[in-house]
Amino acid sequence: MLGWFKPKMAPEGPVTLEYEIEIDVPASELYPLIDFADPRNSKRQSGETVREVPGRDGAFELVLATYPDLTDLTFDIQVTESVPNEVYAFDGKLPEGPGALIATHERYEIEAVSEHACLLRLIVDAKFRFPMKLKVYKQEVAKMMMAVHNACAKLKLHAEQGTDAVHAVHDHVLVNVD
Repeated sequence: MLGWFKPKMAPEGPVTLEYEIEIDVPASELYPLIDFADPRNSKRQSGETVREVPGRDGAFELVLATYPDLTDLTFDIQVTESVPNEVYAFDGKLPEGPGALIATHERYEIEAVSEHACLLRLIVDAKFRFPMKLKVYKQEVAKMMMAVHNACAKLKLHAEQGTDAVHAVHDHVLVNVD
């Protein structure tokens, strides 16, 4: 009987999420949209601020400016792997805040499927603030899966149809998770 009413707690440790999507452009057109150092980076083209961090090779600050309710939201990015047209990976540290997510490792793998198309695989290791109740943990993981899906869907949209198409869906969720 002891512990019947005690809340169930989430398992501690990172959560790995994977998503893949075929994109109808060659890898050479998709890669620059992911690379923070490239002026064609999708975040830059969408109006976000991406700044190189002086004195830290492969380090960037990503400032989300297009979400007015999230003022001064700056992510610390450290590129960990960069193989043009094949792999781009980075560690992202989120600013202190009320959310449970504190850091991610994101790995974008690109594989050519034809001369004019490629497969994008996004693998995200998400790190949360613990301890956390199991119910909240499940909600956080569902939100992260939705974010991973939306990131890939927006990259596909951007690559195939351009920045205006991404702006048209910017404030809309491309998939809902109940």
